[in-house]
Amino acid sequence: MGTLTVRTKDIHDAELEAVGPLVGEKTGSQTLLRCLMQYQAQQNEIERLNRALRQSEAEKNDYKMRLERFRDAQKALFD
Repeated sequence: MGTLTVRTKDIHDAELEAVGPLVGEKTGSQTLLRCLMQYQAQQNEIERLNRALRQSEAEKNDYKMRLERFRDAQKALFD
């Protein structure tokens, strides 16, 4: 593959400098490449976590509904 030239603006350079240490890179180009290589895996993880969150919310709503039915039944029993 050939050489890639990226023309950045000052704001891009500042972001690359800020993110570089977080991903363990010292140069802007290596930071950019590392982020690019990690992007798809992170998107997959976000989707997995969103599915788990939706499942947990559905379970919570199910338990909440069961608790409300129990309270209604208990109230009807003692009224």
